[in-house]
Amino acid sequence: MNRFIVQWARYIARFIQVQLFLSIVSLPILVMWGLPISLMTGVGNFVFNPFLAVFLLCASFIFFTELLYIPNGFLIIALEKITQFWAYCLSFGSKTWLVGFDKSSLTIVTVATVCAFLTMQHKRFGQLYPSIIALSLILFSTTSYLTLRSPSSFDGTISCGKREIPLLLYDNKVILKDHGAFAKKLSPESWVQFNLIPEIIQKTGKTNIDCVMVENPSMLTFQTLTALCQHSRVTVIELPYFDKELTKAGWRAYFEFKRKAEEEGVIIKRPSKNC
Repeated sequence: MNRFIVQWARYIARFIQVQLFLSIVSLPILVMWGLPISLMTGVGNFVFNPFLAVFLLCASFIFFTELLYIPNGFLIIALEKITQFWAYCLSFGSKTWLVGFDKSSLTIVTVATVCAFLTMQHKRFGQLYPSIIALSLILFSTTSYLTLRSPSSFDGTISCGKREIPLLLYDNKVILKDHGAFAKKLSPESWVQFNLIPEIIQKTGKTNIDCVMVENPSMLTFQTLTALCQHSRVTVIELPYFDKELTKAGWRAYFEFKRKAEEEGVIIKRPSKNC
């Protein structure tokens, strides 16, 4: 029994060591691409590993039973239950777990990565438990410093095709202003997810948007706002009265946006002087 406890404790310690190291060395990539890091990464990976092993094992059995014409209905049902349960666990995820760092911190996280490699190569500090302590200090000191020195103000733009979207960071509040650029993207969801949100994180280090000001909305504008509500934390969207009649597709996009905004707790209000 004692041997089992020791082995289990060593397994957890080894997992923590690997997780800390990977978290540090991935920081430069995340900062460069404007991707946030989740505070629950370690817990998620620890819980996900058994699910992944069972899922792959079950899927492999289904593959070979299909090749050999062996009845596998119970395996398919088991795989569906595993997938449903995992999707249920993922539903508890929260955008508040995400933390972003602006691109100016790339030098600091690169130095932290070098320190992590040197720690693992050191004869003394590279051992299991000393390395956990050293890597923990590197990770938490680096992320704490970057969080404290994150910019509190920014005034610039984000490119959207041939147009520019004003981006303002004032008093730690992110404000996005759309003067019709949202209506120019033919694939708004992918643009929001892979261009707009990463650029906001790169420039401000923030993963939330406090206010989005919209002018002259159209169908593509509402699709963009829907994707923005889905993939980012948005507090307020200022939506003007429609000065032109929307098409049926436009109204459908508007009601889809309204449903998603209510689901995500986003406040929709009419324009005012201050956001």
